[in-house]
Amino acid sequence: MVYGVSGRSKEADIVIWDANNYPSLPLEDHSFFFAEAVRAVIEVKSNWTAVEFLDVLEKSKLVKDLRFPREENLADQIDYLAGEVAALKRGADYHGVVRSKHTIGTAAVFLRGGHSFSLSYLKDQLVDILDQIDDVWPEIMLFLEPGKVVLKEYESTGSGGGSGWVEFYTFGEDALLYFTNSLLQRLSQRVVNTEEPFYLTRYAHFEWPSPDEWYEFPLLRPVPHSRHLLGIEDEI
Repeated sequence: MVYGVSGRSKEADIVIWDANNYPSLPLEDHSFFFAEAVRAVIEVKSNWTAVEFLDVLEKSKLVKDLRFPREENLADQIDYLAGEVAALKRGADYHGVVRSKHTIGTAAVFLRGGHSFSLSYLKDQLVDILDQIDDVWPEIMLFLEPGKVVLKEYESTGSGGGSGWVEFYTFGEDALLYFTNSLLQRLSQRVVNTEEPFYLTRYAHFEWPSPDEWYEFPLLRPVPHSRHLLGIEDEI
């Protein structure tokens, strides 16, 4: 389980966490992870059903809702210094940086089933879920047997707003590879690299096709962003 300052997740199947900088507490019936340490939580289901899907959504929302102190790390400090340097070059006053950081990443894997999972299925059977995608959906879903991957993507306008959408892909036998690549990309957004970052695409040939379907959903939370302030309206 993952614990924040005012709540906890449900039992998680897989927790990816920073063991070098944070402790965990192995208890008798589960392991206790602190939210600051966790980079992603993955739920694994043997079979896809509507009931299991709703269970994944509930667990994903609990993870996204976890609150914990968000203080500056090394990357934030370097980002601040870069903003100051840019302001000096432009001869502008620097008023700091406004950030909205990523929440803990979430993903789900369904080993069997999900052949019919699509945008049209959701509109027919689970239409209410479409308005809650921002709040409850995992960022990545893998349907292993049919070879499907569903990705949740965002684009920031720089002030907490922006747009969000989901993309539906059919990759067949390469679905696990594309899922892994997407997971590593999202983990890289949540770590501070002191060495050159790793990219799976350097070692495997990736051609991202156009999605089978996509759907833009309403935003319910701020989009992760970093905005440097130079005066009342000017920004970098």
